[in-house]
Amino acid sequence: MILLDTGAVRAFWNSHLTVSRLVDDANRTSGQALIVPTFCLLEAEQQIPGAGYTVTAQPGVMPQPLSTAAALAAAHILHRHPDLTQGMAVAIATAMAPVEHGQPAHFILTDHPETYPHGIIAVDIDHPGL
Repeated sequence: MILLDTGAVRAFWNSHLTVSRLVDDANRTSGQALIVPTFCLLEAEQQIPGAGYTVTAQPGVMPQPLSTAAALAAAHILHRHPDLTQGMAVAIATAMAPVEHGQPAHFILTDHPETYPHGIIAVDIDHPGL
């Protein structure tokens, strides 16, 4: 499944072609929702008022609440990688959380994949395979 980080939410707000198409596809298909951690919504909304509201108004986008386990995992990630933003750490923790049997693992859709630590599957919003 695809997880949108703060940068991907901002890109949707700015009508990025690929992100907009992915959201549109998710809006039209059941069961293939895009995941967005609520902390990434907070960051995007703080940076661009209206961005968080706009993306969550889409039926194909599913906000993922910040659980206690994800918050603690994100804090641990930030201790190891202090150069990350809190939103990036929460996106990583959410993407790494166990998924239900039969569900595909998450990858992070972002506008800055190079800023994620090695080993994290972060895909550029301009990747030609999207």
